[in-house]
Amino acid sequence: IKASDPANEAEFTVRVVLPILRKLGFANIKYNHGRREYGKDIVFARLTEFQELEHWAAQVKYGDIDGGAGSEIDKIITQTDDAFKMPFYDIYTRQQQRISKLLVIASGKFTENAIEKICNKIESHALRNNLLFLDGDKIETLAERFRGST
Repeated sequence: IKASDPANEAEFTVRVVLPILRKLGFANIKYNHGRREYGKDIVFARLTEFQELEHWAAQVKYGDIDGGAGSEIDKIITQTDDAFKMPFYDIYTRQQQRISKLLVIASGKFTENAIEKICNKIESHALRNNLLFLDGDKIETLAERFRGST
């Protein structure tokens, strides 16, 4: 399945993003779409080199993310801020956790100055340095890497 195949955000998340996260070796993957997600559509974790769990989250958007005036960018910036500031309840450890890294994923592309705008509006360098951006092309490259493997 290609990044452009699904018809909406939920389908893109379930059919494209979640399988890629599993193939990349992430664990404790939980799709959280809903009112109390606080910018975290998906939460997941990985074991670091020091045998500690590192918690990640992803904010998933269907289509392009536009940096122009009046675009959805302000909502994404607020969600990004919430994702780092608001803890989540990890059902696996049964504890409140905070994320270390946030993926902002677009099934399409980041247009105009979207990434630059998000990074400049996130005031904390520590947060900005832990933001990763994946567009449809990068998702497709990752998906290609795993096609045919079980």
